[in-house]
Amino acid sequence: MGYTLAYLVVNLMMQNYLYGSFRWPWISELYEYVQTVHLLPAVVSVVLNPRKPTFKVTAKDESIQESRLSEIGRPFFVVFIVLFIALLVTAYRVYTEPYKADITMVVGGWNLLNLIMAGCALGVVSERGEKAASRRVKVSRRCEFSTGERWYPATIEDVSANGVRIQVYGLAKDDLSVEARTEIRFEPFAGDGAIEILPMAVRNVEVTGDITAVGCRFLPEVARHHSLVADLLFANSRQWSEFQHKRRGNPGLVRGTVWFLWLAFYQMGRGLIYFFRSLGSSGKEARGVR
Repeated sequence: MGYTLAYLVVNLMMQNYLYGSFRWPWISELYEYVQTVHLLPAVVSVVLNPRKPTFKVTAKDESIQESRLSEIGRPFFVVFIVLFIALLVTAYRVYTEPYKADITMVVGGWNLLNLIMAGCALGVVSERGEKAASRRVKVSRRCEFSTGERWYPATIEDVSANGVRIQVYGLAKDDLSVEARTEIRFEPFAGDGAIEILPMAVRNVEVTGDITAVGCRFLPEVARHHSLVADLLFANSRQWSEFQHKRRGNPGLVRGTVWFLWLAFYQMGRGLIYFFRSLGSSGKEARGVR
């Protein structure tokens, strides 16, 4: 208590003071634990054979239709089960060997801390379903929306590599139909001030008062259309600076610790639910094969 706990508290305080707005101490521990489980075999292989290091390219641009356990999640559940059994053994040893309780409690305390970290990692490998193929970025950019030969004032709410969501003013829902071809025109940041037109197709329509929210997917036909999509996403450096600035919040050591404990128990429960759900689906598939 006098040495180890004081060291841990001071260490967390220094981490939080130096770079708490960029890298939260407990999240850093979680990140390093998740990385270690899969980096350790690679590190050992390089140590044993440094002349033949291997590198596996990770998959990019993937989307998950349904919530499921990641295929790399098995080691994390094995570690969690081992730590949970060790916690039960700790409680048993404290009860049956009270004369060794001081040493057992120290070991059990470290084990409990590792169990909380391992439980939070279960949520990391429990992947939520997301039908969107790419992330959306909020832009809040003025434009004009076309349906037929009429143009309406509009604001681009968010954009991705595949589509856009637009708030159109003065447009009735009946004036649009799903998969109808439409266009927006706007002034690119990277240009000479000329107004450019980008073709799209309507995916969904939602009316709220005088504002009609329209979800569209891009229909690029020439190379310039791809440049316009890139302009919507990346040309405004201010929106990315604001995005980074909003992420640089420091919750503080006490509030951050309480938040992480809540997060750990929540993600632990979610991971276990996904795990038992996968066991049930595997049993059904096995019975179906038979």
